[in-house]
Amino acid sequence: MKKYILLIVATLLGTVAVAQEVQLGVRVGLGLANQRVERIVSIDTKSRISWQVGGEAEVSNDDMILVRLTLLLTSRGTRIEDSNFGIDYHVRFRPLYLHVPVPLVTRMDIRGMKVFGGLGPYFSFGLGGRIVTDGDIVAGWDFEGDEFIGWGNKNSDRYRSLDAGLVFTTGIERNGVQFAFTYNLGLANIAPNGDSDNIIRNRVFSLTTTYFLTVR
Repeated sequence: MKKYILLIVATLLGTVAVAQEVQLGVRVGLGLANQRVERIVSIDTKSRISWQVGGEAEVSNDDMILVRLTLLLTSRGTRIEDSNFGIDYHVRFRPLYLHVPVPLVTRMDIRGMKVFGGLGPYFSFGLGGRIVTDGDIVAGWDFEGDEFIGWGNKNSDRYRSLDAGLVFTTGIERNGVQFAFTYNLGLANIAPNGDSDNIIRNRVFSLTTTYFLTVR
């Protein structure tokens, strides 16, 4: 994890050093998070509402090309709802991540409005979260549970702490306000001791708003 953080910091410092313009902004967003889960057979998962908040730096050496560096606190996860042998149950996975997307973006001006699109890598680090379970049995008995998410690569853990993948983004910007659609495609298998029969990968679609202040 330390190596990834150092790489991100080095990229930020090196890019800012030669930049013609730097914009700093505050980003907030909502979206839908899900997970691809395969354990011998695929598990039917459902999307849950996710959120994100953090800071963003747009570093530009050219009017057409820029690097977007973002540091976010974000929720992800999924839901499972099923019924077996007369038991209805609902499980909500709510992991919390420090999320660092670094897309390379191209943009153009159209009638005073900036239209952009781009892609690049992302890295995410698990910070916490909870798993909430509830349900009922035909006889009328209710049950519920609430546990903290364990991060690591042991069988007793829920997720590996490092996630990585690709981020796709597109949107518009005008008068220092940006609206964007983003899609995070998880490529890393975050299942502890994961293999081809034990796969968990994150998927997140978001709508975000960023308010910018031009630094130079």
